[in-house]
Amino acid sequence: MKGRGMLYEELKQKAEAYLGREFTQKELRLYPYIVDCALNSRRIERSKTHEEEQDIISMLEKEGRLYREYPSYMHPTREFWMFMCEILGYSYVEIAEDFFEVEQKG
Repeated sequence: MKGRGMLYEELKQKAEAYLGREFTQKELRLYPYIVDCALNSRRIERSKTHEEEQDIISMLEKEGRLYREYPSYMHPTREFWMFMCEILGYSYVEIAEDFFEVEQKG
């Protein structure tokens, strides 16, 4: 593992292939907050995010990856949820095998 929560080239390439756009360190570090809010049915609070993070949240909503429920509850799509978990697992969790190339055992 190269560094907890760090965006390195292989991770950046995987994220950009999925998203179809640039992926930044700021976006990577925002995902744990989005996941926490979704897991605990909490609102994404403007007071707990910076302007750049609010822009990322708005972009994710425009891309159809997050859906807003009034007033500020955000729900990720299943596909985006799986993507966030994979990216966070690879960036924050030390895993014994190559996370992106797990062989099917059967």
